[in-house]
Amino acid sequence: MSAHAKITAKIDNAFTRVARIFLLGFIAALELQCTAPPACDRADFFAGAVGKRMRNDCAIVATEAAARLQRTGCWTRILTINYVDRSDPRQIQRCHAMTVWQPRAAAKIYIYDQALIDATAELNTESHDATTIGQIFAARWNLTFIGARFVQ
Repeated sequence: MSAHAKITAKIDNAFTRVARIFLLGFIAALELQCTAPPACDRADFFAGAVGKRMRNDCAIVATEAAARLQRTGCWTRILTINYVDRSDPRQIQRCHAMTVWQPRAAAKIYIYDQALIDATAELNTESHDATTIGQIFAARWNLTFIGARFVQ
């Protein structure tokens, strides 16, 4: 193995370790932000969505989307929302992460979410309040709102 290949391998390994540490730290912080009563199945936090689209990656998707949007200079946050899906007969409290942003001042707030709605959608608010955004999101998609907060 050449010296260049050895150095490249070391850099790749170091980058992988740093990325893994960052991601684990972010997920741990997100778990702390997303509080739920003891009756809530903590596995639901990562499941995010109900039904056929359970992908267990809402925090990762929200982080990646927020990173892309932050480079544009717009107001961007990762929102965690606690909710109950009214269409789920089990009525389990769930927690989900999504990206919210505002393209420019005095514009409506947008959300990006692959798990619950698989879309980008405009919300009827300009508010930067996590609770307000969470309540509007929950009402629009027929969820029982429990709480919301920003990770960042």
